[in-house]
Amino acid sequence: MKNPRVEKVVGLLNSNLPEDLRVIEAKYVPLSSPSLMSIIKVATYEVKARIYSLLTDGLVEGRVADFFREEKIEVKRRDKRGVFDLRETMVDLAVEAIGTELLLRIVLRSGEKGSIRPEEIAGALFGLPPALSFEILSVHQTGLYVESDGRLMDPIDVALVGREEI
Repeated sequence: MKNPRVEKVVGLLNSNLPEDLRVIEAKYVPLSSPSLMSIIKVATYEVKARIYSLLTDGLVEGRVADFFREEKIEVKRRDKRGVFDLRETMVDLAVEAIGTELLLRIVLRSGEKGSIRPEEIAGALFGLPPALSFEILSVHQTGLYVESDGRLMDPIDVALVGREEI
């Protein structure tokens, strides 16, 4: 069901935005809904890294398998007190080799002590013996989600559950 007020706001925004920037979709979220950041518990990232070490067949796959076999992978931050367990917040990790570069697709859950940065996952993965020489080229957050019954869901859809549009 389309909301005429939402459509009017989208029209006003689009009429004032540059031609190459458009609002494609909008949803009405009641003020009584929880804030989106309070319900978001999972983030997805893509990390591109250049590897300066020799990549042999099976090295990357073996590295990922070893990473998931570890019961705990602790990292101590220089800027904060405390030790964080990367495995506590790690949901999934997929790695794709593209020449001398690796693309890591990382799914992280917010932890009780805070969130782990995707660069820390890459550092831990490449730091397993034998350590690989690497450089992080880019880190992109690709999504924010609510986790429900093992599924990742759009936070706006979750905020709207059981609420009528006005």
